[in-house]
Amino acid sequence: MKPLLDRMIAAALACCAAAPAYGEIKDYEVRRYLYLKTPCGKASIANVERRDGAIQFHADCQNKTDFPDGAIVICTDPESDLSCSLKTPAANFHSLKLLQDNSSKVLSP
Repeated sequence: MKPLLDRMIAAALACCAAAPAYGEIKDYEVRRYLYLKTPCGKASIANVERRDGAIQFHADCQNKTDFPDGAIVICTDPESDLSCSLKTPAANFHSLKLLQDNSSKVLSP
């Protein structure tokens, strides 16, 4: 009975002495970042690890007006979502505003 108890204690201690846990940025953290800090809206996300250790996320945005090709988010520290930043700026279509200004004027006969 004693050797069985010793083995169980040794197994429990071996499980506790596992490698240290490292954080990793999850997709939901990037989705939250896009939803709260950009006009991207809800998005589907794919991530790609880069050579420099950063993680790059490509999101297909719901808002196709501002992000027709999607948004790219780069997180320089793979353990902290605070290091994430938006690489793709929102698109501005100034010609659409020029068209709206011309069409809003009422022509007098």
